[in-house]
Amino acid sequence: PGGRIFICELHPSRQYQGRQANFQHGPDTVAIPAFTHHISEFIDTAARHGLKLQTLREWWHQTDQNKAPRLVSFLFEK
Repeated sequence: PGGRIFICELHPSRQYQGRQANFQHGPDTVAIPAFTHHISEFIDTAARHGLKLQTLREWWHQTDQNKAPRLVSFLFEK
């Protein structure tokens, strides 16, 4: 049977720049542990498992239009 998988992840270009996802918890900034996954890694791994890329999209915050994307998303289908 077929199916779909949607993945949305911190864009690797942000990680290449040394940035990391975080959030505020009271007065503290909490960094979320992360690993850099290259865009090709997502696509190649999906293909090895019989999934085809349907959509690849990069996401910016409205104030970041001239900066690296914040997020990247993939929609794969089998």
